[in-house]
Amino acid sequence: MKLSYCVLNARLNAIICYDLSILPKNESFLKTLIFDHNDF
Repeated sequence: MKLSYCVLNARLNAIICYDLSILPKNESFLKTLIFDHNDF
């Protein structure tokens, strides 16, 4: 099963998905992604 992480980007009005298997397994990195792409 492919592990992916999707966030809603309000600015682009789109859902952006990341393939977590190619991202660093780093919780703070994922939190940064969340805040970077959900800045309303």
